[in-house]
Amino acid sequence: MYMFANTLEYLDLSGCKNITERGICTLHVLKKLKTLDIRDTPNIQHKELVSLLLQDVIPRCEVIGINYEDPVLLKRIEKYL
Repeated sequence: MYMFANTLEYLDLSGCKNITERGICTLHVLKKLKTLDIRDTPNIQHKELVSLLLQDVIPRCEVIGINYEDPVLLKRIEKYL
C-alpha cells in the first residue's frame, strides 16, 4: 500500500464482497487519493462513518457509494445534534 501512497488517485473497490471497515481504514496512507468507489460492498457495515473518517484524513477524496440523504442515517445523526 505504501508504494502507492504518493501516486494513487482513483481506487475502485465497487463489488468487492470481502472488503471491510478495517480494509478501508488502511487507505489513510493514500494521501493523493481523489476518488474512492465503495458501491456494492456489503461487508462495510458503517460506510457513512468510515467515509467521514477517511475524508477527514484525506480531505480531497470523494467517496462514491454513500447515501448521505438516507432517512435512517439522518435519524441517527439527529441524536448527536
